[in-house]
Amino acid sequence: MKKEDASQKPLPTTTTRLGQLTVTRIGTARFDWSDPYHVALSLSWPSFLAAVFVYYISINLIFGALYFAFPGSVANLAPGDFINAFFFSVETFATVGYGAMAPHSLMGHILSTTQILIGLLSTAVITGVLFVRLARPNARFVFADKAVVCRFDGIPTLMIRIAHGRSNLIQDVTARATYVCEYVSPEGISTYANQELKLVRDRIPVFGLSWTLMHVIDEASPLWGFDFEADAQAQIGARIMIMVSGTDDTLTAPVFALHHYTAEQILLGHQFVDMMERVGNRISMNLNNLSQTRPQSVVTE
Repeated sequence: MKKEDASQKPLPTTTTRLGQLTVTRIGTARFDWSDPYHVALSLSWPSFLAAVFVYYISINLIFGALYFAFPGSVANLAPGDFINAFFFSVETFATVGYGAMAPHSLMGHILSTTQILIGLLSTAVITGVLFVRLARPNARFVFADKAVVCRFDGIPTLMIRIAHGRSNLIQDVTARATYVCEYVSPEGISTYANQELKLVRDRIPVFGLSWTLMHVIDEASPLWGFDFEADAQAQIGARIMIMVSGTDDTLTAPVFALHHYTAEQILLGHQFVDMMERVGNRISMNLNNLSQTRPQSVVTE
């Protein structure tokens, strides 16, 4: 009988941070190399440029070594001169051809033809990916560091403030708020429940300055009776997810932003400091006050 190998290949893992929560996915790699296009778009700019540079140097080193390995394949290339073989590979890859060196033998023509084809395809692919990365719209929705729960018209209300970080406008902006918490059924089955938080206003036609999202905490609210201080420790995964989307009027393209607040990031009995100032027909917005709060004063009749 064939003896089974006791050792098992370790599964790939991916770790991400969601606020105070660390999520580890076992069996899922960070990058799916079967989809290189998605990988190219997922890389950060430094990683993407480094990958292009490594590919460029590697392909020229390979073909430079092949020219070097076949003496006489390149005219005017002295035997043992790897440096000039490498630079001839660079010139061939870029289809420049200065004329000092040229393919001389059948093998030289085969190698140069193959490299020119690879160079043309590489230039087309890298240029296309670069264009997509540059043309991809990025939202500049700025969220306050904290959310607050204060009284508005005498009713406890959750407030979340966002601002637009660019000087243009976002059209047809919609917002959604969702309360995410862990739920254990009477049978002991654990799952995460997503409950919609109804906003007082979830759509505005134009967004250019700031917007305070408000959710009334009444008997119909999933947050009714929620103890933000005690339950913050009992429900580590509990959080409020905010999703904002709209159309950038400069790019005429949809933009999207996602943010979340844990129970520790919600201040009770506080209200936001005013960040708008109007003098005559001029309105100014101070983004430094976006996350500034103060205790709410008690109104007595």
